Amino acid sequence: MAGVAVFAFLPLLPVFASVVTTDFFIVSEEDDPLVEDVYVASTSGFVEGFIDGDLFIFTGDLTIAGTVTGTVTAMSSGTVRVTPTGVVEGSLRGTARQVAVDGTIGDDMAVAALTTTIGSSATIGRDVIGFGVDLDVAGSVGRDVRGRVVNVIVSGSVGNDLDMTMSRLVITETATIGGDVLYRSAGDASISPDAEISGQIVALPVQASFIYGIILLLANIVSLLAFLVIGFVTLWLFRNTSAAAVGAAARKPLRSIVVGLIAIVVAPVLVVLFAVTLVGLPLAGALLVAILLGLVVGP
Repeated sequence: MAGVAVFAFLPLLPVFASVVTTDFFIVSEEDDPLVEDVYVASTSGFVEGFIDGDLFIFTGDLTIAGTVTGTVTAMSSGTVRVTPTGVVEGSLRGTARQVAVDGTIGDDMAVAALTTTIGSSATIGRDVIGFGVDLDVAGSVGRDVRGRVVNVIVSGSVGNDLDMTMSRLVITETATIGGDVLYRSAGDASISPDAEISGQIVALPVQASFIYGIILLLANIVSLLAFLVIGFVTLWLFRNTSAAAVGAAARKPLRSIVVGLIAIVVAPVLVVLFAVTLVGLPLAGALLVAILLGLVVGP
């Protein structure tokens, strides 16, 4: 699938670019520098040499121990690792199961991963944007740290603001934050009094916990999919009736509108009239169910 995705974008690639599909993508120190953008689909990748351009890669595990002068965009099913000798002069972007940075990122770092670790030897030139479960910032970040993460631990240096939505925030005594700490959490943050925070510490209001929000989002997605499935099944079961209804609306649109408005107005009135009488109460219930089904299935 990764290879298919890469070749689907071939017409959009720059003229001076290299497209590689292989099991193991390796750029060693002994290899000549790759002086072009590189697009890769592989089961794993290892960059120990020099790439003078961007690296766009679909892979499993990716290790960068050399230098990439451009931006690294990684779609990984495993771990993306920048070792202490690794340098990405541009930005690091993408998704992975785990992201571990112990080297240098010249610009921004924007990743979605279960676990993101910025080690004590790491340097991020500009912003960090993270999404996932765990974010550990032990290195140096030049500007802001932002995102939505369940657990956040900051023990390193943040040049400007820390602005996060999370379930748990820990700022240790070794942390240095040059701006404000803005956090959205249902619970209190654990902030060491020895931490150096130049700005304000502001707990912003949240409507619900982070985990509850994720569960609610997933429930909404499942509900939407279920509604679509039920809709397709209903259309299949009543395919003749649906076609007849569309045909009637096309032939006599004004009459269809009048009949529909009367049904919408009259039916609830009949429900109320039947409900006030003991004998008509079951009929009122049946009519109410029919109205609800009509409102759902009709569109």
